[in-house]
Amino acid sequence: MLKKTNQKLLLVLLSIFFTIMLCELLVSILVSDGYFLFQPNTVYEFEVDSTSLKGVSGPTQFSINKDGHRGKPYDFNADYHILTIGGSTTECFYLSENETWPFLLEKQLTNSTHKKVWVGNLGKSGLNSRHHIAQMEYLVPTFPKIDLIIILVGANDLLRELKYSPNYNPLTSSEVMKTTFVHYPSDSINGFPYSFKLVQLISGQNQLFFSKRTTHLDINGSNTNVFRNNRSSTKELIEKVPNMEESLDRYENNINKIVELSEKLNIKIVFVNQPTLWKNNMTNSEIQSLWLGANGDYTKKGQSYFSHKVLRNCMDQLNKRLEQSLEKRSVDLIDLDSKLEKSMNYFYDGMHFNERGAKKVSEILEKSVRTSIHLQSE
Repeated sequence: MLKKTNQKLLLVLLSIFFTIMLCELLVSILVSDGYFLFQPNTVYEFEVDSTSLKGVSGPTQFSINKDGHRGKPYDFNADYHILTIGGSTTECFYLSENETWPFLLEKQLTNSTHKKVWVGNLGKSGLNSRHHIAQMEYLVPTFPKIDLIIILVGANDLLRELKYSPNYNPLTSSEVMKTTFVHYPSDSINGFPYSFKLVQLISGQNQLFFSKRTTHLDINGSNTNVFRNNRSSTKELIEKVPNMEESLDRYENNINKIVELSEKLNIKIVFVNQPTLWKNNMTNSEIQSLWLGANGDYTKKGQSYFSHKVLRNCMDQLNKRLEQSLEKRSVDLIDLDSKLEKSMNYFYDGMHFNERGAKKVSEILEKSVRTSIHLQSE
């Protein structure tokens, strides 16, 4: 009797095992795997309040292609392939696709060189140089062929340093991956049991469904006004420039790792420093447009904020260290900060480009990139 019970139990366990393996196989076939910055084939539509975000008009359509990033999907027929990497100033969230500077850069390079140029936009809000290392290490190698990487860096590194000043809080490897990618192959990071696609799906780590989804959002810039009020109502405006030496060393170390990865991949890389509206002699309207630069969480009231003069000083230090680091390695740098006028004609806040700003950035970069890569018309 006991023997028959054991046999039945064994059959049940084997049946469960084979059922799980079959489900695992089906999930592996049906659910795509890889490194994705955003949910593929998703479109966000919203109106923009141009009084809150000066120089930005709606309606806006923020679209993600089948590969999980902004811009057109990879074009195998293009003569030249470029990737742009950065944070929100590369992503251009409040701008529709044809208004972003990577899209305009693609169009202008194609027209000026009479060659078919493809530009993929890997920008994502909040990413700093630590995240860009992960993009270089995991995402960039998944593209069939890339001729050039343009990387706009600096602002998010600085803002994180100031947020935790004077006690910097480094991101763990797991935090870097989770904030960089909406999905990545968990087995390469977490190991068992996440090596199973079925476990990833059940746990919510794999959420890639490729049917096109359109989401209407009520984000017309009202959040920006809330954050502006947090800054304008602060009880403490910090006028003392913090000691930046450790911050600069961390930044240079990350820049070196990015360069090393580009060399390993045999892809030419061009760095672009971060232009901002921050300057010493800001007008009242320019100051009122600011919301970043908290010594704490800017989404919460009661934080202290660094003054615009301190932000300018610190950004100058970061840009200078970037220049020095790249000079040592003979890597090209486009000094966008000095080329783009610090005016609300081009910014809707302290660092984000409006429509005219994105267009101007693309024009500046087109000339510099074409010279840097010797991409000339035949």
